[in-house]
Amino acid sequence: MSRKEKRKHVKEHKHIIHSDAKCIFCGSTKQLQKHHIYPRKFWKGSDNQETVIICDHCHLILHTMLGHLIDVLINRGFMPPLSK
Repeated sequence: MSRKEKRKHVKEHKHIIHSDAKCIFCGSTKQLQKHHIYPRKFWKGSDNQETVIICDHCHLILHTMLGHLIDVLINRGFMPPLSK
């Protein structure tokens, strides 16, 4: 996924956050979103509501890092390729 596609994905997943919330990484109180701890593709049909509050900037960085980590784990045989 390109950086542009990741930014679009993050922006599409914004949620209403209460006014005293802040990003768990940087402490920002602007452009907050909920990030699902367990990726939706692994829920197996259950309604997983475990989320953390994260700002738009940190959310983009997190998804970029996770994407690279998953690629490395797949390439080294530690996990099977993700189905699309």
